[in-house]
Order: sequence, then C-alpha cells, then structure tokens
Amino acid sequence: MSVTSVALQRGLSAKASSDYRVTYTTKWKVITDDVDDGTQVIMNAPGLPQIWEAYTGYVGADTDLNAFAQDVTVTQSAESGKVWDVIIEWRPLEPGKSPGDPNPLNLATQYSIETVSYSEPVEKDRDGDPIANAANQTFDEPLMEERTRMVLVAQRPMATLQEVIDLNLIHAMTTNSDTFYTAAADTCLCRPIQSGPMQTVNDVEFYMATFRIEFNENTWDRSIVNRGLKHYRSAADKTLIDAKDEDGNLMAEPVLLATDGSRLGDNVVGNTLDFSIKSQTAFSGLGI
Repeated sequence: MSVTSVALQRGLSAKASSDYRVTYTTKWKVITDDVDDGTQVIMNAPGLPQIWEAYTGYVGADTDLNAFAQDVTVTQSAESGKVWDVIIEWRPLEPGKSPGDPNPLNLATQYSIETVSYSEPVEKDRDGDPIANAANQTFDEPLMEERTRMVLVAQRPMATLQEVIDLNLIHAMTTNSDTFYTAAADTCLCRPIQSGPMQTVNDVEFYMATFRIEFNENTWDRSIVNRGLKHYRSAADKTLIDAKDEDGNLMAEPVLLATDGSRLGDNVVGNTLDFSIKSQTAFSGLGI
C-alpha cells in the first residue's frame, strides 16, 4: 500500500486580520492504491507539506515565511476510498511559540567548548624530578605555573528542577568512571550543574540545564613530593624516627623519603605520591 499521487488543487484562500497576521488555506488531492490506507499514510505522504513547514512557493511565487503549516484535515472520498481531500491551514505562530517540535523538552542538546585558566604550584619538572634548590631543599616560595583546561559545555532542557538537583547529588564534582568522549576514566570532572529559571514554550514548562565537563590532561589524582619530618629507620625496620641532621639536631625542613618510607640519601632524586581524592560516577548517566 502506497501513495501514488499528491497534487495541489485550485481554491487557495487567505484571510488577513487587523494585526497584519495572514492565514492561508491550501487544498490537496492525495491518491493511494489501497482503500485501507489510513489518515496517517495520507498526512505523511511524500510531497505533501508537513506540520511546521513555512508557506513558500506552493502557488506560484506566493511566499510568507512567517506562516507555518499548523492544521491538516484529511477526508476520504465517499465515492472512492483511494482518493483523499487534504486541507492545510498556514498561519503565523502565537507569541512565545516556536516552529518545529512543539515540545521544548525534545530540543536537541546544544554543545560548545570553553577553556578555564588556573595557576598551580609546580612540585616537579617536566622530567618528573622534584623542584628543589642546589641543596635539594624546597624553595620558600613555590613556583607557580599558569595552565588551561578544555571545558565541554552542554545545555539541554529538563522537565523539573528536581531532575537537576538529583543529577547534582550524583555527579557534581565527581570524575568519570567510564570513557567520556574518548577521554579515559578519571580525567573528566563534572562541575556543579546549573539551571536557569523556569521557562514556558508552547505551554510546556521546563528548565534549561547547563553542564560543564572539565577535561584534564592526566587524572584528577593529587600528586605531592614524598617527604616528611619523620621516616622509618630503614626499609626493613619500620620504627618511626625524627629526621635529624648530621649533628643530631631535628631537621627544620622535611627530608625526601624513599617509596618504602625510609630516608633518602643526600643528592638522591626524590619521588612523588599520587592520591585519588574525587569520587567517580558513570558520566553516561548525565544524558549528554
């Protein structure tokens, strides 16, 4: 079963109101090859204007880009079940309404890219070695480095404010436990999800939620130079003792430690320790 013919009929009419709003009416004839074809087949017939199409070029050069197809009436011929008369009414949108899907909750998610700048103390150089003075001691004033991260911004409508709250309770300030846009786990941070005030479009209430996902080059683990004022006596002896200088005096500054907690010797390159601080959640649940 299929549509075999769609043809515009003579009999165009138009009605103008005092506020300069013009309504147009066009008539169409649709023919199918099956008397059992229903109204849905007719309204979706190829070549027949669809809801929310602008009124343009259907009768000569007659065009009004402010008028949209909003009402479609289909009537089956009593004489031949294969012939249908279709009437389409085109008119301007009501204030506060938009063409397309009348439900704003079905709007596609909008994406953009931003960057965020930040400064952080640098505790190791590009080779991974601790930044220290010639005596292998940390500087009184740490070196600060300015860096940037990419931020994915996504906006999508949500039916209730409670949905935004629930997403925040789950995901705000967490990192991804799954792959997110090819980014490895634990490299993306979900900033608190924001929402604008309630909006009403086409009589549907909704909230526009804004998601900001910050991408890190590495994981969001915290890294710090392994040092302290106390250390184990040795790798085998886990007795905790104070760090002292060669004269037996307590050290005023932390000393570098080995990975086993013992004290490193002078002029030995130190190491860093990484700590996972932020909770992880599956970002697939964000819906973006």
